[in-house]
Amino acid sequence: MATFKIDNSRLVSALEQLSMSVLLLETSGELEFINSSAQRLIFGDNKCSLLDMESYLRDIGLIGSIMRALQGGEVSGGIYKFRSHYSELDINATWNLIYSDDGGCIGASVSLEDITETISEDTIKEEFLSTISHELRTPIAILKNCISNMLVGVAGSLNGKSRSYLSTMDYECNRISFLINNMVDMAKIDAGHMPISPSMTDVCELVCDIRSSLDGDAQAKDITLITELLEPVCIVNIDKQRIGQVVWNLIDNAIRFNKRGGYVVVRVETKDSIVRFEVEDNGPGISDEHKKYVFKKFSQICRQKGANYNGSGLGLAICKGIVKAHGGKIWVESEFGKGSKFIFTLPIDGCRD
Repeated sequence: MATFKIDNSRLVSALEQLSMSVLLLETSGELEFINSSAQRLIFGDNKCSLLDMESYLRDIGLIGSIMRALQGGEVSGGIYKFRSHYSELDINATWNLIYSDDGGCIGASVSLEDITETISEDTIKEEFLSTISHELRTPIAILKNCISNMLVGVAGSLNGKSRSYLSTMDYECNRISFLINNMVDMAKIDAGHMPISPSMTDVCELVCDIRSSLDGDAQAKDITLITELLEPVCIVNIDKQRIGQVVWNLIDNAIRFNKRGGYVVVRVETKDSIVRFEVEDNGPGISDEHKKYVFKKFSQICRQKGANYNGSGLGLAICKGIVKAHGGKIWVESEFGKGSKFIFTLPIDGCRD
């Protein structure tokens, strides 16, 4: 097996002078070199031997992750917790494989970045949003309960205008609740803390249930809602609520942004250990210029005037975060003026706890 040794004094000097924290590993996992910046970052002022430093990097799982990359895996980086003598750090590690002149892999170069402060800020933001959402959810829940009681006549009979006002209030309460949930979900995704609770789920049944819940919205616009399930049953280990959220969002968007009298087709199929979901419509489509913004936060592509089209611009960004948390992929195929097809795939083996 090819190996490399750091015997070039110029190279060692250059690596030592870098402000970036760098270490080099052989294919065996042996720590060949660590520059002073990396030593200070991980071990502070403690004097450790190269062997002790290698042992510590194995204990926290960093070397194991790099070894999987060296052996042909797709892992290319990650966040690791380093406990130094003075504090616990969150370190983002990224690496590149090193190849010899004949093309053989001989090791990896690893760069380390302290992101403790960034993660701390994200955690504070998530906690702040969580607190705010809790403070808002309580009065909204009370309002909704009062409105519901009034609508069923608990406070007396209502005339047509009063009932209309209360129905509008109920709708707006639901809209605020939806917006709050989206903001909290987005904060969790940004912080990398999106909780996933997998369970064995029949995704075909899940899609049918969601489609049924949206039948009324489709009928209101005279839109034909079609379900094509190429598998009668498809059991996948997923977070049912979260993936249901993705499916609901894609179908709801397809209905809302479609023309009256259009169609929406929802497909589910499995192929090569992948379950594939498609939501296709014959609406306005998305131009090539705008496709790159579709899954970005606060983007509202093809937004039109009118209350039915208002939203936070977070829905698709949240969908992307949920799918990614399951180890899947999501993308859009569209041609302006000819409709859109949103597709996401998940591993048939599903995610793990």
